[in-house]
Amino acid sequence: MSVSIGNILITVVVFIDFVVKSLFHRFYVMVYAIKQLLVKRR
Repeated sequence: MSVSIGNILITVVVFIDFVVKSLFHRFYVMVYAIKQLLVKRR
């Protein structure tokens, strides 16, 4: 097999890092939007 375990591990780590960052970014945007709404209500 030409694909080594190291390559698979790197791919998995990069993929997980990408997913976590995108989820964190969405969460941050959501929190920011809620804060803006709360500020506007006051």
